[in-house]
Amino acid sequence: MRSTSKQSAAAVTAEWDALLQEHPGREIDLARELFAAADAINASPSLRGTLADTTRAGAARKSLAGTIFAAHVSAPVLTVLRAVAGRTWTEDADLVTTVDTLGAHAVLVRARGAGVLSGVEDELYQLMRTLKETPALRITLSREEYSAEERAALFDRVVPNIREETRVLAHRALARVREMTLAALLMEYAAQAAELGDVSGVSVLVAQPLTPSQEERLQRALTAMYGTEVSIHVSVDPTVVGGMRIQHGSDVIDATLQSRIKDVRDKVAAMPAAPASNR
Repeated sequence: MRSTSKQSAAAVTAEWDALLQEHPGREIDLARELFAAADAINASPSLRGTLADTTRAGAARKSLAGTIFAAHVSAPVLTVLRAVAGRTWTEDADLVTTVDTLGAHAVLVRARGAGVLSGVEDELYQLMRTLKETPALRITLSREEYSAEERAALFDRVVPNIREETRVLAHRALARVREMTLAALLMEYAAQAAELGDVSGVSVLVAQPLTPSQEERLQRALTAMYGTEVSIHVSVDPTVVGGMRIQHGSDVIDATLQSRIKDVRDKVAAMPAAPASNR
């Protein structure tokens, strides 16, 4: 998003936070209403364009949103949808993204209130790792010929033991696989969770499990490195042999033995062939 859309998103998120405080315990239901609204807006290019049309007065756009959604959503969701429509967006896609993000935000606020926000964040990272390790599952869950409901049902059979908040977000990611990859969507929600918890998520890949003291030292070191509190999410993959791979957003530090071996092989492969001897 560009700055104008980011400012609008921040403003409506603040309004949404205030509304959520007035309706504790309803976060999951409100999130599902927002997800449905985002899908409805996204499915209609004309509606999407009209709600984000800056040539129309903000009051007119708010009124339109109210007219369209009044019979389909609860009062708090209608209020925030009107607020979204009244803001300025650089692109109409930013409006849809924000509505969806507000839904995820509600789920994560519920997790924070229940004291399980960091657990949800960790489960999202573990799901990403599982998808990376099992390409067949990732491909099946992303197949567009399956409906969102069919993908969700398959996911529930394969991953039965996760928190409700994680499951709601995973189901939403499965419903959006036509927009982005499943891993990217889960990463997006994990980043939201980290931001809501005032920490920055870091993914760590190692060959063997870290001890609690090793995790604590690593967390302190990464907090000092990045200048902000971090939460680390450790995944174990024996194929990396040794060392570790650290990813913080787009920043990747790959110090695994597997990576070093690959570098050596690549350099050897790039060397010119020795000249044939003349005998």
